[in-house]
Amino acid sequence: MLRSKRKAAFTLIELLVVVAIIALLLSILLPALGSAREQGKKAKCLANLKNLGFSMHQYASDDPVEQLIPISLPMMYRQTELGPTVENGLWLWRCAMWFTYGGRSSQKVFKVAASGGYALSNRDPCDPSGGTCVVRPDYDAERRALNVYMSVGSEEGDRKRMEWFSCPGDTGYPIDPNPSFGSDGLVDDAPDANALRPMYDTVGNSYRLSLANFAERLGSGNTDAQGFFAIGPWGHRASTLPDMSKLVLAGEPTFFNMIGVDSSQEGITPEVLLIGWHKRKLVDNLLFCDGSARSTKAERQLEATQEGFPDVLDTRLIERATTYRLDVYPTPGARIWGNSWSVDYPQDKWPFKNYQDNLRK
Repeated sequence: MLRSKRKAAFTLIELLVVVAIIALLLSILLPALGSAREQGKKAKCLANLKNLGFSMHQYASDDPVEQLIPISLPMMYRQTELGPTVENGLWLWRCAMWFTYGGRSSQKVFKVAASGGYALSNRDPCDPSGGTCVVRPDYDAERRALNVYMSVGSEEGDRKRMEWFSCPGDTGYPIDPNPSFGSDGLVDDAPDANALRPMYDTVGNSYRLSLANFAERLGSGNTDAQGFFAIGPWGHRASTLPDMSKLVLAGEPTFFNMIGVDSSQEGITPEVLLIGWHKRKLVDNLLFCDGSARSTKAERQLEATQEGFPDVLDTRLIERATTYRLDVYPTPGARIWGNSWSVDYPQDKWPFKNYQDNLRK
């Protein structure tokens, strides 16, 4: 007697159960994979910062005046020396110069307005359809001081070291929810036109220096600088820097905007609620002057009082929180360039009392 043979098969209900289980597993695993990916990017960025910190300490050990932050040519510009402008040349020294201690030549235009920007390169990467573009060869990789010092003598070695300037989480500055420059702007450290464009592409470096300073302005205007005076590690001898495990040297740039806008003239500004490059609110990676690097929360800065700092010219210059500091008090400030500091400011108050002047003439 012949018997019919039937192949075993899933029923519809069994198939739906399997699909539901797979969907459940994916819903559990995908966020974990995304989190692991972000952790990997954060770890890479921290490793880059540590490598850059090591290079800066090597640089300082050989430098005649122990500069942790190499002084590049763009750091010495006056606003009136910037040459042809595109809408507002202010952004070259207010934003771009913070990154030009090292890194590659720009691959895309650093946009300062919808109509144009600057190509920080010896070559001309300007997109003719992108509006006006001014080429600035003085910002090229060959002119960046730390690059020359980091050269290892081989193309492959140099390429790998150049990757230290690139954070895989680099998404640039966020879009400013209130983009007018000044007291109304929430992201006032970069032009709104360049928002969400990786800094490694537009200025050649993902990591911004901590250049706590103020600029002496020319006349009654607010765009022409005729001098920089540092109250952070910039321009100081490394051996004189205080509290180096908390003193910020460089970091992912949104942190410096998270701790408050620069335009406030009264009191301590509140934090700007931004998301860092690694998907955490008010958290980014920082490099400290002792060479350590860690994720750091942007906290409200401590309110300094004149009673606590009687020898300070203006207590708003004391910039610090519980986990970090930007100012070098009680180390005197440092003149970066400009010739009128000794005349226009009292010499018996910090940061001008016995200020440092370590730049080579």
